[in-house]
Amino acid sequence: MPMEKDRFSLRVLLVAFVLMVVGVLLLLHGSNMLFEMNPLAIFVMDLAAILIFSGIILMVMAATGLVSV
Repeated sequence: MPMEKDRFSLRVLLVAFVLMVVGVLLLLHGSNMLFEMNPLAIFVMDLAAILIFSGIILMVMAATGLVSV
């Protein structure tokens, strides 16, 4: 049973890492579009911020799941 919990926490950690990477890539793309003052750029920047913060929250949850006994 603890093995399943560790595997689940590692999967959540991987998903959180992927969310953060996608968020950072969107942030870079959105910052390039901001020079044109495109409304889509504002949406992309907001989406990137949401993905980055949700990735951070998931990483904290997965880390506490791995550390807990």
